[in-house]
Amino acid sequence: MLVAFADTTYSLTRFYVLGKIVQNGLPSLTLLLYRIFGFSIERNAYRDTVPYVRAKIKEKFLPKSTRLIDQVREVLRYHHYSIRTEKTYVQWIIKFIKFNDTRHPKEMGKDEIERFLSHLAINRNVAAATQRQAMNAVLFLY
Repeated sequence: MLVAFADTTYSLTRFYVLGKIVQNGLPSLTLLLYRIFGFSIERNAYRDTVPYVRAKIKEKFLPKSTRLIDQVREVLRYHHYSIRTEKTYVQWIIKFIKFNDTRHPKEMGKDEIERFLSHLAINRNVAAATQRQAMNAVLFLY
């Protein structure tokens, strides 16, 4: 049985293996310790011995629906948002579009979002949390 632990005093990493000190040596032993316990000896010590495996990146989800609100629902469901969050986001997005005279969101940008959020705070007197929720819903749209 292999018993090991790391000591990082005085900015020097040492491994104690069965009572013996191993200082940044023996690539096979350090590689073994790295694979078993996840110890990192020094910044780039394993660049040559342990290949870097890039995490698989999911492909971007493309909704199948043609209507904007249905696309929003599909993306929310794909990312496992709760049903309540989905309903709330859809309501805020509809309010945002209606506030801007039913223009498509592709035609709108930062100015329209700022105007909508300012309207909520000034004219409708909503709380900060409500304004933040509306902002997150509109940003999810973009």
